[in-house]
Amino acid sequence: MFLSACSSREDKAQAAFDNYQAALATGSLPYIRTTLLQLVAVDDDNPQYWAELGRVQLQLGALPDAYYAFTRAYELERSNADVLRVLTQLALRGGDLAMADEHAEQLSLLAPDDPSVKITKAYVALRRSNFEEAERIADELLQASPFEPGPKILKARVLLRTDRGDAAIRMLEEQVRQQPTDLDSLRALVGILDRRDEWPKVASYGSRYVQEQPGDTEIALLTITAALRSGQANTARRVSLQTLKPEANPALIRRVLDRWVRYGPPRGFVGDAAALGQSAPNALKPLYGSYLDRAGAPDLAARVVAAQATLPVNADNADANAVLATSLARQGRTPEALRRFGQVLSLDPNHAEALEGRARLLLQLGRLRQARLDAQRLVTVAPGESGGHILLSEVYMALGDRQQAGRTLWNAFHQISADRNIYEALRVFVSRSEGADAAQRIDEEFGDQRDAELTREFI
Repeated sequence: MFLSACSSREDKAQAAFDNYQAALATGSLPYIRTTLLQLVAVDDDNPQYWAELGRVQLQLGALPDAYYAFTRAYELERSNADVLRVLTQLALRGGDLAMADEHAEQLSLLAPDDPSVKITKAYVALRRSNFEEAERIADELLQASPFEPGPKILKARVLLRTDRGDAAIRMLEEQVRQQPTDLDSLRALVGILDRRDEWPKVASYGSRYVQEQPGDTEIALLTITAALRSGQANTARRVSLQTLKPEANPALIRRVLDRWVRYGPPRGFVGDAAALGQSAPNALKPLYGSYLDRAGAPDLAARVVAAQATLPVNADNADANAVLATSLARQGRTPEALRRFGQVLSLDPNHAEALEGRARLLLQLGRLRQARLDAQRLVTVAPGESGGHILLSEVYMALGDRQQAGRTLWNAFHQISADRNIYEALRVFVSRSEGADAAQRIDEEFGDQRDAELTREFI
């Protein structure tokens, strides 16, 4: 029986490994992750499998899952400096300074000359506002390796935090001029320029970076935003269309389209969105329809989702019906819109698109208590999305409850760190209610949030 169990376990492990190998050939990261999860489930004491799972989780942006996988790999193989190095960086990026420090100490025993140890110590000092120590380490590293990206980026980060941003930019611009293949420094340069709201330069350097690294969606989004804010619609269009691929993550598509609405010229991308929506897979058509509604083209939005927005409403067509309901509302066909919203929400009371669309329509109609209920549910359903919080604040303002409107924005400001939409809404509210000094404090706190975000991006 014992031998039979061992054989069965080995067979399962071999089958799982074969599935993993087949997934590698497809290049699909989600599929590779699925097969790796199956592999470690049947063979959980192989550190190489856990390390590979960690790398895939990193590529997919699942940082907590990546940290767990690398931790398991390190538990199984304590002598692996590469795994420990990644754990150190992840702990630092996640803000766990004590754990980052502990991992750095362990790494120093395995690889005493590894520059990651000193860089980690410097970033820990930086996060603790010990700028003198961070700069001392950066200068020491630069003296040993004048053109290495890691020490350069660290020094730039110190300069930025000590009000020497111009020097940081000059240093990184010189670095990418002399080392054109140094994409890490180029990425850091884009981040610093964005932190200083230097939109034309962000668009220029960001476009250059995205050409080399089209898969870096965060820099693509920064580039699109900067290009739109500096009036470079053609650059924004080029980077956007490069990003809006049929296989793109729906959340990424939504973020690109949100920038079109917020910073683009009025109706400037309506034609692009209509064309993309018509050719998109059915599951993605509602995203483009939603943009067209917000961009003031509800007739085109209805056309994009018409084939999917059939009745009765079901799980497969709920998104399309929610977009169509919003289109009907924007065309003044209120009874039809309310009926369609009701049908979607009867099926799924937590449908975010329908909740937002009906709440806005009810707000417009003056049915404020019902609008508040929808907006409150929207915030509960999508707590990380700024739109719901801002909408709820608007409803409270319409109800005459300024205190609750302000509290809603403040809570969102602290809950969704470094979100420009929330910041701008809160700043307007505070400026009107408390004056310029209070608005200045908002600016400073938002700057701190962006600094923390930028530090994490550098690591």
